[in-house]
Amino acid sequence: MTVTADAVEVRLTAAEKAAALRAGLRVPRSAVRSVEIVDDALGAARGVRTDLVAKVTKNHERIRRTTTDVARIGGVRVNARWTREFLDHDPAADLARIHAPVLAVTGDKDLQVNPEDLVRMAELVPGPIETHVIPDLSHILRRQPGPPSLRAYRREVREPIDARVTELVIGWLARTLPAPANPVHPANL
Repeated sequence: MTVTADAVEVRLTAAEKAAALRAGLRVPRSAVRSVEIVDDALGAARGVRTDLVAKVTKNHERIRRTTTDVARIGGVRVNARWTREFLDHDPAADLARIHAPVLAVTGDKDLQVNPEDLVRMAELVPGPIETHVIPDLSHILRRQPGPPSLRAYRREVREPIDARVTELVIGWLARTLPAPANPVHPANL
């Protein structure tokens, strides 16, 4: 740690960076009330993380205030027009018209769609609906151990969809689809 006249700078060890603390920290000195040096920085930092749901909500609010087709949010170009239209769309009327069987699956670590929305879907869809919230699953249906993270998507997208989802879909299809009149055995293809 370095303390200068205008800032307190903390440099992290490789182990601290690997534990997803990512980089050092520079804080204006005027914002520092006190400093405590601890032996176990990782232990002290446990439980301290950005509230990602609040961050996503804040980004949605920033996008809603834009008037351009494209905006920069957190340094990333975003299709702001599409996002505004998406955020403003209420799917309730669309869901109320679905009479076909529905399987709705999400993970409890979905940061883009509130898993509690499945309850509302089940209330709105007049046809048969089966809903599942799978533990440790992200929005992209990949296993995500640890705290929810949007940054993990880049790595997760290279992995196969979680086997629990595959098994769930196969089982649902087997229960939902009518059996073929003249089943063809794969060996006869």
